Amino acid sequence: ISGSGSTVKEVSRFNDGQAMADTNEGADAASQDFVSSSVTITVARKSIMRDPSDLAIMAGGNFPSLESFGESCFNSASDKFTDMLAALFSTVTAVKGTSGATLTYDDFRDAQAQLGLSLVDPSDGLFCVLNPKQIFELKDSYRGETGVEISRNQGAFLNYSGPGYVGTLDGVDLISCNSVASDGTDYIGCMYGYSAFGYADGLPDFARMGIENAVTAPDDQAVWVEMIRDPKGGGIEVVGNYYVGVALIEDARACRIRSVD
Repeated sequence: ISGSGSTVKEVSRFNDGQAMADTNEGADAASQDFVSSSVTITVARKSIMRDPSDLAIMAGGNFPSLESFGESCFNSASDKFTDMLAALFSTVTAVKGTSGATLTYDDFRDAQAQLGLSLVDPSDGLFCVLNPKQIFELKDSYRGETGVEISRNQGAFLNYSGPGYVGTLDGVDLISCNSVASDGTDYIGCMYGYSAFGYADGLPDFARMGIENAVTAPDDQAVWVEMIRDPKGGGIEVVGNYYVGVALIEDARACRIRSVD
């Protein structure tokens, strides 16, 4: 949104899958609207501050360095973005899996089939973000399957147990993420195709503000960190700011996957 004059980003959704219409010779062609609808993304501030005292830094030991505090701000921004994205999963219309029941491989395949019915192109990438508990249940169910060929990537999925990228199952990239929350009964994960979700962010013009030397924003990322000396308080303030917004862009390109929490 930098320089756009608005904190809201409007994203148009295009209908480029229309077939030609029957048209009589000599008749005018009928216009078919290419832009079907639009979605707005509102950008808002996210922030975090660390304020180690001089005494704490002086004492040393295992106390983090100032560089570590800066890196922590960037990690916190990543965590917040993930939380915001996972919170949108509950707004997706299509849903597979049985409420109050454990997740099964059949549920996973049902979600994949749902995206296929919605004509989501798998060549652009399919992703499935699940709570760690859902990942373990899916692994247990998949182990019980007979007649399925386990590829090298699928074998990695069965062996991996940590957070983050898990592996590939049936051409779908699996991610284990504790940002996938419960609605009180079920964990709400999601399988989706490319461009199902979108985001907008912004970065101020630090040079125009006259503070470019006081700010760390590597590679023009929308996250920046400032370190401020507080001599009266005997400490340092490390502040991270992030202006970002997320939205569900195309509902049909996603499918909720629910299972008991």
